[in-house]
Amino acid sequence: MMAVRLETLPDRLCATTMTSQAQAQAASEAEIIDHGMVTVSGAALAERISALTCDPDDEVQLASSDDSLIVTAGNVVFEVRFVPVSETDFIDYDEKPNHVTVGPDFAEQLKLAEFAASTDPGRGVLCGIQVSEFGMVSTDHYRFIMIEQELAGVAETVVSRDLIKMFPDPDSYGDGDLSIWSSPQEVELCFGAQYRLQHPSLVGQYPDVHALKEICPTDETPHQFQLDVAELKTVLVSAAPYYGATTGASIHPNGDLRLVTPDGEQFKMQLESADVQLPTPVTFNISFLKNVERLVKDEDTCIFRFHDEKPDAMPFTISKDNVLIGMQPMRHS
Repeated sequence: MMAVRLETLPDRLCATTMTSQAQAQAASEAEIIDHGMVTVSGAALAERISALTCDPDDEVQLASSDDSLIVTAGNVVFEVRFVPVSETDFIDYDEKPNHVTVGPDFAEQLKLAEFAASTDPGRGVLCGIQVSEFGMVSTDHYRFIMIEQELAGVAETVVSRDLIKMFPDPDSYGDGDLSIWSSPQEVELCFGAQYRLQHPSLVGQYPDVHALKEICPTDETPHQFQLDVAELKTVLVSAAPYYGATTGASIHPNGDLRLVTPDGEQFKMQLESADVQLPTPVTFNISFLKNVERLVKDEDTCIFRFHDEKPDAMPFTISKDNVLIGMQPMRHS
């Protein structure tokens, strides 16, 4: 969080938060005495507010001096100095027409899709989630997730991971509608009447993930294993000390799960509930299991499907309803 702009409207106080890639806006009813606009450090303001020990019902007053924002909450008074930010550093929040109302699970689905987006800023469009009238998809070429959902009227766009990290807590915007306005150049999400997020759409050629789906394993794939979700959760808790960015997990034909960390530490456990139908061990990044658990947390069992006919594709998948997750097995020299 680089800066926060506070601006008075006729009967509301509007706060706009800016990062290098996206910005969020929230509005709250307020009694306005004098109009104005100031910009302060977001980190400094958040630190001072989080340290407040006054009663949550105390009235909060905001005022300004020549160089500072003065905040009074109950018996507590503190100042946060202004920061020099050009107005051109903030996106112009023009009112977007024809927002498309989306289901309440849309935000959670975007968060789920985020796991397959690249975390390398140099990979451009792969650092976002492609959203269109058919649903959403993300991939970094090693893993992908496709969530099929009818989003009639939503223009194709690519939502940055940065925007998703700025989502408000669902409890903070109540029963308000979640809506999206999108174009190839820009995307805006509105959470009820209070919160609005906006950023330029990531630009570039997104991979043809529909082609990947065509060569994914199906229900008829002979190589698969089934695992109780309760045991999957136990595995993730037991293996937690071994997690790492490049930790490999492998499933063996005898039902063993093995982890090998980059520094050579090993973890092994027998999967009691696993129905394994694999000809050889399959190795994948541990993050795959962690995200699978998010997908199937309310289920009793989950089925992983695998084929090695096309090693450059996404041969290791799990699906649930309208969600398909795929990952390449880890390759070892």
